[in-house]
Amino acid sequence: MSTRILLIEDDSVLLMTRRMILREWDVHGTSSRDAIRLLQQTRFDVVILGSYLPTEAAKNIALAAKALGCEILASRTFLGDLPNLHVRLLEAPVSPDELLQCVHQISTRRAEK
Repeated sequence: MSTRILLIEDDSVLLMTRRMILREWDVHGTSSRDAIRLLQQTRFDVVILGSYLPTEAAKNIALAAKALGCEILASRTFLGDLPNLHVRLLEAPVSPDELLQCVHQISTRRAEK
């Protein structure tokens, strides 16, 4: 079964680019405005918080995602803003290779369960 990913980004160019990078998986993209509603409607394995989200929105989305059992990837720009959520922080700016590697690791680990 394919890993389902919710990619949340308020920069439309970054959203489109990251969706293309992650096309190997079942990726859904949305803005921070619609993220929690989508999380509540659809099961996702991984939530990726984009670099250009308002901090408060990122916190709320991360809390909702964690409550639903999602793994969370976020830019290191949120360091300190997402405490105790076991968020995997990526170097900023997030490189395509690092993003692919992280998602591949999560996908492989989930497939082994």
